Amino acid sequence: MQALSHYQKAYSYRPENPFYGQAYADSLYQQNNFKEAGPVYEGVIKIWRSGATPDPHAKLLFLATTLNNLGNLYTDTKRFKEAEGAYIEALARLIHEGAMSGGGRGEIGPKMLVAG
Repeated sequence: MQALSHYQKAYSYRPENPFYGQAYADSLYQQNNFKEAGPVYEGVIKIWRSGATPDPHAKLLFLATTLNNLGNLYTDTKRFKEAEGAYIEALARLIHEGAMSGGGRGEIGPKMLVAG
C-alpha cells in the first residue's frame, strides 16, 4: 500500500514517463483498483506508441507487456472482446519483432518473454 502512494506521486510529477505510469498502473491493478488502473495503462500505451526511444526493441517489449497487462485487466472486468484485442496486438508485435530480429519464421525467442 505504501508503494502505491510513491508510484502515484512519481506518476503525478512525470506522467509522460511510461515507467512511472506502468508501475503506478501495476500497483493499482494489484490492489484491484481496475477503474483507475485502466486509464493509466491506456496512457502508457499511447506514450509507448508515440515516443521515440534509442532502443526500439525495448520499446516494443514494454508496449507488448503493457498491452498484456491491460488485457488482464479487461479479462478481470469481463470485457473479453477488449481483452482479446489487447492480447492479439501484444502477440502480433512480439511475433513481428521475432521475425525482424532474425527469427526468420516469426518465432519468439527466450528474450521475448512478456511479464504479466
